Amino acid sequence: MSYSNEGMTRRQALTLMGIGGAAAAAFTVAGCSPQQAPAGDEPAQENLATTGEQEAAPAKPTEYAEYDAIVVGAGGAGLTAAVGLSYFGAERVLLLEADKTAGGNTLISHGSISTPRLPDYAKPPMTPRYQNYIDAIIEGGPQNESEERYWDQFLAEYKDWQENGDTSKVFDSLTFHCIDYARCDEIAVDEEMVLYERTPEFYTWLDEEVGVRFKEGYGGSGYPWPRCSGVEGAERGEGWIETFFTYLEEKNAPVEIRYSTPAVSLIADGEGNIVGVNAEGADGSKLAAFAKRGVVLATGGFTSNRDMLIAYNLDWPYSFMKHANTDGTAFQNGDAITMAQAYGAAVNQMERIQFLTQCDAKTGAENTLVGDRSLTLLRVNQNGERFVAEDASRLEMTRAILALPEQYAYQISDKNTSLIEDGKNAFGVPVSTLQELGTLFVADTIEELANAFGADPAIFAKTVETYNGYCDAYSDPDFGNTLCAPECKTLEPPFYAYAIAPASHITYGGLVADPDNFTVKKFDGETILEGVYSIGDTREGAGGVDIGLPDGYYVAKYLMNEVAERDLKAAIETAKADEEAAAEASNDFGVTADAIFADGTYTGSGNGMGGEIDVTLEVSGGQISVTDISPNNETVGIGGYEAIEDGTYIQLIEAAQGPDFDVISGATITSNAIQTAVTEALQGAVA
Repeated sequence: MSYSNEGMTRRQALTLMGIGGAAAAAFTVAGCSPQQAPAGDEPAQENLATTGEQEAAPAKPTEYAEYDAIVVGAGGAGLTAAVGLSYFGAERVLLLEADKTAGGNTLISHGSISTPRLPDYAKPPMTPRYQNYIDAIIEGGPQNESEERYWDQFLAEYKDWQENGDTSKVFDSLTFHCIDYARCDEIAVDEEMVLYERTPEFYTWLDEEVGVRFKEGYGGSGYPWPRCSGVEGAERGEGWIETFFTYLEEKNAPVEIRYSTPAVSLIADGEGNIVGVNAEGADGSKLAAFAKRGVVLATGGFTSNRDMLIAYNLDWPYSFMKHANTDGTAFQNGDAITMAQAYGAAVNQMERIQFLTQCDAKTGAENTLVGDRSLTLLRVNQNGERFVAEDASRLEMTRAILALPEQYAYQISDKNTSLIEDGKNAFGVPVSTLQELGTLFVADTIEELANAFGADPAIFAKTVETYNGYCDAYSDPDFGNTLCAPECKTLEPPFYAYAIAPASHITYGGLVADPDNFTVKKFDGETILEGVYSIGDTREGAGGVDIGLPDGYYVAKYLMNEVAERDLKAAIETAKADEEAAAEASNDFGVTADAIFADGTYTGSGNGMGGEIDVTLEVSGGQISVTDISPNNETVGIGGYEAIEDGTYIQLIEAAQGPDFDVISGATITSNAIQTAVTEALQGAVA
């Protein structure tokens, strides 16, 4: 079993992501080509949302199929759910993936999970810099009421570690983890507890059943405590993807994976319960898949849908958001979220957008990084001066960078801290490529490096000297970096300045789902949208590999142990009958080919996903032209919304001189609504 429909190797899949990251080189929807910003220009990634310029696929008969469970999205969360469903006894599982490759954001990420429960062999040494960090937290005391509720427990766990634990290894505990991360995420400790307190069973399963061995823990960007880890021997998130595919192969698991086949809508029965999904392949094939136990939505967040980011954004400047990069794949469009909203699902926390601040300033890529991400390396502005504590959280660092006039900064490293070997960075990207891109500057002296990236040599040299001194002293009186240490100094040539800027990394908003069983709630906050489940970045409050993977395991356990099978015969027969009726209706628009239309202006209406759509036609000399299609309340990122906005539907109507045009793949409901509206308008125009 390959994690691509083209049998790609891990290296080939990563290579396809390229130096531009997912935003510049990931597979895109319906042939829309991503654009990489030229050197010196503002990033201009028009690929972030589906443009709607899609060729209508030739009509094919719909395939009907029944499964124990359907998982939408083959990223880390979805793959874990598929593996879990097989492990807990499912006999037939469908895994739908819009991309040509499995893995999603997990594949191209660092693959880090954050857990206080790393096995002893994976815990790093308790160094002076880590001791300083935890000492500063203890000395500062609880910062709010939420922390106060857990503070005594934290101190007790720390004392027990001091007296009875292996103090040569870093301390960690669930309580410390949640206090620490609550500060980084600027949320209550209770919210972190909900996400992490049940994970021991999951990690035991990974160890004993899946066979995962963890690499040594390390700190991540904005989360400096060394509790991040991944699969031993893997460069990035591909370790998780390979691990799960190996498990599926070895167990001969009954999991059917369909690539380049996005789910385009949910299927509901007569009572409004979700019983399946409609999916469409790139070849025009159509699938109506039904799930006896439930549909699991795991397509991720909406970091690559700029329209949604801007629409929900409350915290970040529009001047930045309108051209912000993403470090994720081009398929993080929020499609599962909007599909569920069409059936009354509630969303929450949509304004919570997290940016990763060590991304390439021009492309948003994460894998072009130069510098050890586990160290708090010197960061400077265009003048060569420090502007923030290097151990700041992602939110703090984002605010600090966006407050700079240029809205980017430089991470400084040297021969020892750059992680460059044989002319390539830690992810195999050639230094020469980054220099050509214009985001990496290299020099043999500090002064030459300053000249290379445009800083004042004297100011920059003083900044480096001062920060090196703070690192020697394990103390930063200027900005309070509690993790500065000798290993973070800039000392030995060659020296590197890597241009960094925030890129959208995680959207914490999503479907309102029960954190225990992942059932989705409707707008009233109480009623359950039966039959559908939301995990990973698709649900509110969750974000990242370390949440998505456990979600996949626990939703699989719940579906197979707690949810009864449904008899779907009636639902399938109804769906078939509805399709036949729709086909008949689409073949007879009620306007004969030889109809004569009177000159004038005519308007008709049809019901789309977002409500009524009005189409206004102008008839002159027997020729039909479209003057208006509105309002456009269709779902952003699926295709119908964009096809209205960019004039695709106008072109289709005018080319067909009526409603008899091929529907846009992925926007069937919107297309049918517009056909209905055109038909109604022309019926009023018949002379």
